[in-house]
Amino acid sequence: MTTHSTAPVDDASPLAPSSSEKPHVLIIGAGIAGLTLGGLLHKAGVPFDIFEKAPVPRTVGSALFLGPDLYGYMKQAGIYEEFVSRSIPCNSIEYFGEDRKVDFVVDFTPYSEMGGCEGRIIGRTQLYDILLNAIPTERCHMGMKMVSMTQHDPATGKATVKFADKSEFSGDIIVGADGAYSAVRQSLYDELKAEKKLPSSDAADLPFSVICVAGYTSPMDTAKFPGLKEERSQFWNVLSRDKPYSVN
Repeated sequence: MTTHSTAPVDDASPLAPSSSEKPHVLIIGAGIAGLTLGGLLHKAGVPFDIFEKAPVPRTVGSALFLGPDLYGYMKQAGIYEEFVSRSIPCNSIEYFGEDRKVDFVVDFTPYSEMGGCEGRIIGRTQLYDILLNAIPTERCHMGMKMVSMTQHDPATGKATVKFADKSEFSGDIIVGADGAYSAVRQSLYDELKAEKKLPSSDAADLPFSVICVAGYTSPMDTAKFPGLKEERSQFWNVLSRDKPYSVN
């Protein structure tokens, strides 16, 4: 078993790092949320490690709309210019009925005016690539499946995460960014259940009520599809009248 640890904690406060050192953050999950936090910690000079159970970064996903409320983070993280170069402005969403007639339009222009920047559409894989490249390679550990964690080790005052390969990492803060079926959340639930403090609503199985089918094309010829030359993205949503389906 391999054990990794951070610097020793302050003897005067066994459950927290000393005031002269920054806490070491262990992030479980290298999705959009985990990478976003990692990028911000990197810029702030806070030590961190990200652990992802997948052996390689995932490259699937649809497009995302990001508004100006996120651009402050992007500028602080030093990725705003690259984000702009790899995304397209989007100032509205048109909603259609099944008869393909416009029902209503959501106009983001006032939102953009108040925020000082336009909303933009970017492919999830493009955004993931930007966030991943902003983090030192050695801080992101792939193929690391978490199996359990300890919030406070009485002997060291550290939080510890154990992985399927028998390795362990210790730090000061554990962040669960590992999705709907979070191993971090489940570990917390196991502790609460043992103490008979887990609410019945949390003990129930996670409801599965949404099915998403995503279609992707290969790069398309703009001569045949001139709409792709437009500087702004067109976002359309078709809502069915009496069925629980929509098409974006």
